[in-house]
Amino acid sequence: MQIDNIVGQAVVSGQAAPGSVVLVALNGQTLSARADAEGLWSVAFSGDRLPPDNTYQASVVTLAPDGQISESQSNAAVIDFAGPEVQVLAGAASVDDIENAADYVDGITLRGTGEPFVEIEVTIAGEVERTLSAADGTWQVTFAQDQFPPGEYNQTITLTATDALGRVTILVDQLEVDTVPPAVALSEPDALVSLAAAAQGVRLAGTAEPVVQVRVEAEGGAVALAQPRREKTDR
Repeated sequence: MQIDNIVGQAVVSGQAAPGSVVLVALNGQTLSARADAEGLWSVAFSGDRLPPDNTYQASVVTLAPDGQISESQSNAAVIDFAGPEVQVLAGAASVDDIENAADYVDGITLRGTGEPFVEIEVTIAGEVERTLSAADGTWQVTFAQDQFPPGEYNQTITLTATDALGRVTILVDQLEVDTVPPAVALSEPDALVSLAAAAQGVRLAGTAEPVVQVRVEAEGGAVALAQPRREKTDR
């Protein structure tokens, strides 16, 4: 007796004397079949007769054409129609990943892991990239720069993972692109600084977007990292 998980049904098959009537019981449901001229038979549990994912005992009783009834045979039946496990590890909003200007140079890459040898299809704004997960379950797809423009925008990611049995898992995520440099402005000094004043040091100040590191470079190689200034509050 053999038990196969095919999309939407569990197929139990085997061999008996040609013309035999075979009764197959699975989780309280019973189906019958007649062995063909070669003795092959099969039944398919589907719809309301298909039990939830779990491990069951499938039993078979055979009534031969001469009236002989075989003893019941019992095999473990694993019902598993769950889609393959898959997850995104890099390149999507769910893992706090933003495609910035540095990342964008090599295109837009999504990486993840899951079950081995699973077909991975990633769709973003009508663009599709496909790959097969490796033996260790890892996978990666890369979209070229010409598939997505630079800028600041979001797009929906649809990831479809399909295993060898046709079972499917679909994940929906977000691609966040932000290749626009942060805004920064200089407010101090607001005029030319004399050599005498510069000898005492020059203070630079300005504004920038929140949580942005400002690096200031001067001729001669001098470098300084600007520190955020706290605004005074009245007490």
